[in-house]
Amino acid sequence: MSKSKKSASKAKKPSVQDEVENLQITFYEIESWIEKTTPVLTRMTKELEKASVHFEKRKKPSLLIRAEQEKKKLEAQLQVLNQPQWSLSFQPGNLLRIDTNITSIEQLIDALKRLQEEEKKVPDIVEDVVQYHDWYSVEYWYNALGRRPKIRLDDYKHDHMNLTGLMKDVSPSVLNSIGQVFWDCLHPKFSSDWNTFWDRSGEVGRNQVCIDSGLSMVFIHVMRHHRDLCQNAQEIACFYYDRAREELMEYFDKPDVSTIEALLNLSMFCMLCKQYSQARNHIGLSLRMMLELGIHKKKKLPTDKVLRKKYLKLFLVLYYNDITSSVYSGEPSLIDDSECDIDFYEIITLNDTLVALNEQKEEKDRINFDNNKTIVKECYFAHVLELLRISKQTLKLIKQGTSVTQLLAQEKQLTTWFSRLPSDFLTKNNNYNHHRLLTMDALSLQGQASLLLLIQYETQWIILHKAVLTEDDRSRRICTESADRIVHASELITQCYGWCVCQQFLNCIYQASTIYCNNALTMHDEGVKDKSKRMIERIICMLKEGSMSYEGLPDDLTECLCEFLTEHNMHLNVDCPCNLKGKNVPVEIGGLP
Repeated sequence: MSKSKKSASKAKKPSVQDEVENLQITFYEIESWIEKTTPVLTRMTKELEKASVHFEKRKKPSLLIRAEQEKKKLEAQLQVLNQPQWSLSFQPGNLLRIDTNITSIEQLIDALKRLQEEEKKVPDIVEDVVQYHDWYSVEYWYNALGRRPKIRLDDYKHDHMNLTGLMKDVSPSVLNSIGQVFWDCLHPKFSSDWNTFWDRSGEVGRNQVCIDSGLSMVFIHVMRHHRDLCQNAQEIACFYYDRAREELMEYFDKPDVSTIEALLNLSMFCMLCKQYSQARNHIGLSLRMMLELGIHKKKKLPTDKVLRKKYLKLFLVLYYNDITSSVYSGEPSLIDDSECDIDFYEIITLNDTLVALNEQKEEKDRINFDNNKTIVKECYFAHVLELLRISKQTLKLIKQGTSVTQLLAQEKQLTTWFSRLPSDFLTKNNNYNHHRLLTMDALSLQGQASLLLLIQYETQWIILHKAVLTEDDRSRRICTESADRIVHASELITQCYGWCVCQQFLNCIYQASTIYCNNALTMHDEGVKDKSKRMIERIICMLKEGSMSYEGLPDDLTECLCEFLTEHNMHLNVDCPCNLKGKNVPVEIGGLP
């Protein structure tokens, strides 16, 4: 055959059969892509479902995101054609369905040609979505929570218990100490002293429910600060819990402020006992009653300032308990922020007004602010709850797989929140040159509040940037610097004030530890790795110091960190607290940079 004939043969227009074969090859390629991708997606989904028992469920697997992007890219390529119309969808059984208005082979071949021509013109779709970093290897929060069994509340029946015998060693001075520990602990609560504790309702029965539920919290709480202060604290707490729960059955028919208060006391009690489902039930019941009474709306709150503050505080405690329950259970919070318009900062302005009104009253008629301790505590509550509201928004955006741009817009909310902090609540304006305080006045509470606000603020930056952390220097730098500040401030809290699981303290140092664990695993710089290991050991020392006050979650977090270090051949410190159980070893504490 001559060269001219060969050229003519090569230039010959493809036949219909050729086009059909090309089309079939294209479909084979699509089918092959599905076959290759599906097993990976299936395996990853099963692994994630299996791991979800221990790890947070807020992260969307990156493989699923890529699969969605591939699907959208393919659909976009098909949609550039005005005629015919295409629609792709995944079906059960690993099938891909293509819906089209094509009715003949000729239309199909023509569509394939146009598709091949347009494919070069269609840019790859790269959505500005959050590419979640793989944190599964360093997340251990739910692993630690699951190590110690929950308190079996059904084993405690108040009518089968001898309260007098249990209380025989609880003298009036011991009881006063237990109560003071509770009121000085910086987490939202209803009463501020024994006078306000005993007087919760004008109705005798409801008042008793509030007292019993409050006593259950007072005694279970002291175990988290001074476990040796009351030997029978757990049994006494469970006695009052069971009695309050039984008494509550008579008051569910009519929503009442005191009933909501009792439910919220019991909800925090259940969280401390690791009865998270029961805690959510109590929160759900109190939320339903609160919605029925309209306490979630500003315009429905009483105009009387004292009563308005009481109702506002009720919502603050509900919101805090709801967030805390979500942190420990891994379940989403129950309160829908879109249905509520309560301004947490209003309690600050109400207190300012009430303090001014006090000056116009005789001393016997004045509101007792406990030498300004109540002012400091409630100012702290307002700021920390507003920060938790921002955190809730951030976690919602992460769960939705929102764009990086939209997610990082949360930075402005955080900086705005920080700018609203009173100067007295900034760490630079407080003095921490002292050791553990036995009594707390307004000034010492203010110093502790400034440190707690700082570590919770820095934790929000970590949560925000962990979601977008890849090799981006800015996000990694922000996470590491925030973790450093958390550790320094937490050491001061440990040294000067002590801490409690009812606060957000443990969750904050946990978040910091995950940054160091990740840096130790992924960074190539040996200096960064060594620093990360040292910071992990400092966190372990703080946890050990906390476990001297009570056994529980601090020990379990310590074990998880030590296991991480050991597994990756990083645990070289023979003086680590995990190797010194039962020994009274001084803990070296650092300070703010």
